[in-house]
Amino acid sequence: APALALRPPAPEVAGLRPQLVCPGDVVTAEPGALRGRGVVEREDGKLVATMCGVVEQVNKLLYVRPLKHRYAGSIGDVVVGRIVEVQAERWAVEIGTAML
Repeated sequence: APALALRPPAPEVAGLRPQLVCPGDVVTAEPGALRGRGVVEREDGKLVATMCGVVEQVNKLLYVRPLKHRYAGSIGDVVVGRIVEVQAERWAVEIGTAML
């Protein structure tokens, strides 16, 4: 029977190549990178993921976009929803998100 292979460590970010990471995977060891959501800095200076997702980069900012999440609305957002209740002068709309 073949030996069980451990999952190899995720490659570090190079350019704009998509990178899937899990908690503890090194996102980058490059100095000067800024950590965003889902990324923490270890004592050795490397940035590591705190959640499963895809590493995104905006300039020097690195963050992890989770694979699964709920929408959190902001003022001015346009959304698609289902009317679940009609009252005299307003509607209740379900948009599939957590209560704000």
